[in-house]
Amino acid sequence: MSRFLEQLASRLEHPALPPPPRQWAVAFSGGLDSTVLLHGLVQLEGVARVRAIHVNHRLQPGSGQWAATCQARAAALGVRVTVLSVQVAASGSASLEAAARAARYRALAEELGPGEILITAHHADDQLETMLLALMRGAGLRGLQGALAASPFAGGTLFRPLLAMPRSDLRRWAEEQGLDWLEDPSNEDIRFDRNYLRQTVLPALRARWGNAGPVASRAAEHLHDGVLLTEQLAGEDAARLDDAQRPRADQLRALDAPRLRSLLRLMIRRAGLPVPDRSRLKLLEDAVGAASRHSRAAVQWPGGEGRFYRGRLYFGAPMPASMPAAPQRLLTDECPWTGWSGQVSLHVAGAVGLPVTWIRHGLTVSYRRGGELLPAPGGQRAGTLKRLLAAARVVPWMRPYVPLLYFEGSLVAVADLWTSPAALAAEPDAQPRYQVRWACSRLVY
Repeated sequence: MSRFLEQLASRLEHPALPPPPRQWAVAFSGGLDSTVLLHGLVQLEGVARVRAIHVNHRLQPGSGQWAATCQARAAALGVRVTVLSVQVAASGSASLEAAARAARYRALAEELGPGEILITAHHADDQLETMLLALMRGAGLRGLQGALAASPFAGGTLFRPLLAMPRSDLRRWAEEQGLDWLEDPSNEDIRFDRNYLRQTVLPALRARWGNAGPVASRAAEHLHDGVLLTEQLAGEDAARLDDAQRPRADQLRALDAPRLRSLLRLMIRRAGLPVPDRSRLKLLEDAVGAASRHSRAAVQWPGGEGRFYRGRLYFGAPMPASMPAAPQRLLTDECPWTGWSGQVSLHVAGAVGLPVTWIRHGLTVSYRRGGELLPAPGGQRAGTLKRLLAAARVVPWMRPYVPLLYFEGSLVAVADLWTSPAALAAEPDAQPRYQVRWACSRLVY
């Protein structure tokens, strides 16, 4: 067995991978790197456990022919191949390069089957490029560690077994095997940052330090250890909070600045939000320092925000710029209503709830407009919706988005927080009744 195949075989035993037998899905561009990976994997694992996925970005005039060539070369190996076409459009601050990468990985995630492992041909020189780009962005430990050999992806694993191998080793094996590969002309365009590094910076680095790629891969492993230790400490700090989803500002202030920043990043990631850049994180850190029980400060960044209420910090997706669309009809327990603030559904309950005739007739769902009154039993004084929401400790910024249910123009339920007393007298007890459930994707209490 060649040295390349021995190295590849040893890396296929990565501890983060499920035990054999495994199903591999190779991201196959047709270039040198993915061609070497596909051939090597077939020799080690056999064609029955390997398939190829080619993503056509449709950015080059000859992209269709390129995809056809990839199909033919994979088929010649006896490997099943799938071609996916994507639409790439740069928007906002994202470059065309970044937009293409995002579109590619979205398509690959949707294509993967249960249990399949997506395997890519990123090598040591790619790792060096990634780390240099992260350095030029002023990235922290997580960015500077570069790509990981194994990481979660689409419910499975994204695996990069060649990260410690320089591209020269891949080329040498390809030439020994007599392999053919495609050369992407766009790789020569140094307007793209990665191509600029590849064409101008890396040759100078390798001329001085011939093993720059593998050395960078070793440095990435050290940085990854640092990331793990930092996140372990942040996890321990989170475990000491009385509520890690709604942490108290005074508990956060007890941490020194580096640990506070690490904890904030961890909580933001746990909330499923993108981590803000350093300047926005500093604003959030300053807001923690200044927060009191009466503070309602808010710090926003692309894709997320942090808000303070009653001395606690809440994370969530950005609030909509305007109120959602007009009311929609909630017909039956089989037809839930979905709006910006989550889903409202109806479920058969016991003796308390909305009568079945109201459900069959149809309920209208709306958001708060202001001045709503809640009917009270026995001629008692009506209460205000505003007071109910405050008593239920709904955070102020979510109060306009609590779903309100109406029957024939009368307010009969406020999400799952309140049901009109009139519902109890509407029908005999023998009739089925329905309770409202509000599944909200945000923290509202």
